[in-house]
Amino acid sequence: MGFIGGGSSGSSSGYGVASYGFGHEIWFSREGYTPHYAEHIIDPLDGRAKLIMADPHTRKAAFVYDLGSKKITWEQAVNGSAINNPHTARMLMADVPNFGNRGDIYCCNRDQQVIVFDRNTGTIKKTITLSATGGQWDPNWLHEACLSVDPVPHLILTDYNGPSGYHYAKYKISDGTLAWHKDDFGHASKVCPIKGAHASLHTPDYGGDYLICSNEFHGGVWEIKDSDGGWTWARPRDRQGPSLVSPHSAIRMGRVENVGWITVVGCESGGGIIAIHFMGAPIWGIGNRAAKTPDGASSVYTVDVHGLGEICMVFPTIDGRIGFIDWNGIARAQVGVLDEIPQKQHIPWQLDWNINTTNDWKFLEYVPVADWDETYIVVKNTGLTNTMEWKVLGGLLQAAAYNGGGDARPEDWVEEKAPADLAPGGTGTHKLTRPYQYILVMYKSKVEGAHTTVSTFFDHLRG
Repeated sequence: MGFIGGGSSGSSSGYGVASYGFGHEIWFSREGYTPHYAEHIIDPLDGRAKLIMADPHTRKAAFVYDLGSKKITWEQAVNGSAINNPHTARMLMADVPNFGNRGDIYCCNRDQQVIVFDRNTGTIKKTITLSATGGQWDPNWLHEACLSVDPVPHLILTDYNGPSGYHYAKYKISDGTLAWHKDDFGHASKVCPIKGAHASLHTPDYGGDYLICSNEFHGGVWEIKDSDGGWTWARPRDRQGPSLVSPHSAIRMGRVENVGWITVVGCESGGGIIAIHFMGAPIWGIGNRAAKTPDGASSVYTVDVHGLGEICMVFPTIDGRIGFIDWNGIARAQVGVLDEIPQKQHIPWQLDWNINTTNDWKFLEYVPVADWDETYIVVKNTGLTNTMEWKVLGGLLQAAAYNGGGDARPEDWVEEKAPADLAPGGTGTHKLTRPYQYILVMYKSKVEGAHTTVSTFFDHLRG
């Protein structure tokens, strides 16, 4: 499909790999190292391009890799024994009062603490114990510590297995208290600040400052405000919208106005790297599929045709490309960078989940389909007692428009599939018969007042 991002920064020093049109470079691959986090930075101490990485499961350490010399120039295991960490490790680009100096490395240790390493000596120069924050928080699995975007230094923290009320929070470095804490979603994982947020023009945000993933089987991405932790955008939202399989990290790309930016999500299961637009429908993608064991107790991760399995991180490179971490290396995890997206793609996704029908025709969101070669639709009546009707409308114009916020049929759309009944527990399928710009999947109760619930799935094919 073409080159991704800008030109070379002159610092990659990786080797190229091509698989069924999936062109990428490998920047780091070493036996016995399984990084879960990577960040491409210019070291403020020597001006060299490096990767700062964190390995929570094998090395249980933070380390720095020089992309020019291809050497690990610094490594330090974290202290503690209670949990697997560090899941992230970050370098200070400038001095932070009462916290650390530029070039220092900060991360979470294995005993629910945030620690700061002096990189020159390898010693821990500061330790923050969260259970000591005036009794406000006793984390179960302190997962992430990310310096806040506001001028007064704070930390944005996530608790992967947090109790109710404390899945992510903002910690005041100055006095050791919490500015706010939230529990809008569980399994809060990595934090990614939105670069360029709140610009006067072409701003790539919905009023938030960070992207945080919910690393659940039916997971999602949430845009969070720095001021109070409230969310301004989410996909899916209350399971309404596309479902992402075990997402662990996300980055926002683009400065296109009128919400034309995309969110790139790294999904652990199936080696998923998925780009979605503001409504959540996929623009392009690799992998992203999984299964459940017969008893439903555990998920089963899969590997895609490119050999990718468990993408635990996507990150922006200095030259504007998409970096990723793949855990399918031999006795290692590999850090790579996308050069070209495969021409052949197969992206399954879920539009809605157990949505209530009404007496009138409804649709959740309009779905762009013009850039896909084939689109298959599956609609399931998930109720137990009542019959529903469903149909598909196709939009022929480049500019999709509809009336009533989804409650009324648009006037410039055509009927792609005539209304059909769907019994309780029944499933209906449809393959688009011709190209459209957008489609609407619409549904209503068959009998007035006899409502049911419906879930809608898509399969997109390209190439």
